[in-house]
Amino acid sequence: MRLNRFFSFLLLSLIHYSCVEPRNDTENKAFALIDMAIEAHGGMSSYLNLHKLHYQKTSITINKENQVVDSLVQHLKHPTVHETEVQFIASDRQLKARYNGTELSAEIDGLTQYDTVVLSSLRNTIDAANFVFFQPFKLRDTSAQLRYLGNRTLALTEKNLAVEALLVNYPNSQDQWYFFFDGKTKQVVANAVLHEGKMSLIVNDSLQWHKNMLVHHHRTSYLSNTNFELIRPQARYLYTMLAVE
Repeated sequence: MRLNRFFSFLLLSLIHYSCVEPRNDTENKAFALIDMAIEAHGGMSSYLNLHKLHYQKTSITINKENQVVDSLVQHLKHPTVHETEVQFIASDRQLKARYNGTELSAEIDGLTQYDTVVLSSLRNTIDAANFVFFQPFKLRDTSAQLRYLGNRTLALTEKNLAVEALLVNYPNSQDQWYFFFDGKTKQVVANAVLHEGKMSLIVNDSLQWHKNMLVHHHRTSYLSNTNFELIRPQARYLYTMLAVE
């Protein structure tokens, strides 16, 4: 009986893998680069076994005259990698949301929210925050469509850096994402997004080790052209790691 079960499992496995569309050369190179980057940022096991992460993200918006025009402070907690709690104040209202991996609950000024528009907006806030913070781990998302762009030189504010580049697209989205990895260390040094004709290049000015992962510390978002040449700063971000209460 056990032998029959083994052969049945083997047959199903062969059928499954024979139906999987083989990757092309650029996809193979993209996955290989992502795997090296994940190792450089602490390894996938550190991400999957994440426990009690708490950080504060401070976002500062800058105008054309390099003046601060707005700021936002968010507190995010991750009891596990699948759970997210976010708290912030916007328009003098205190917002809280918690996603447990399947369901979202939310409060505004202490009142439980049931409006689907509000809940959808807060879910998007959580998804966006997680997508940004947990790189390059999130690039292993099975829905990501990857294309290896090869080697190039990225002109940053203080130096030219040799990098490897990826183009990343997602179903049902017109945005185009680009990720740049240090040619030697394979760490993520920047990413860019083309959104509604506007290109933004976000540079990792510094990274920090926390919970056995190399994560964001200081980042600057620049308006750029399609050649990823910096035009002007438009936002700054500071990530402060905190102890879980």
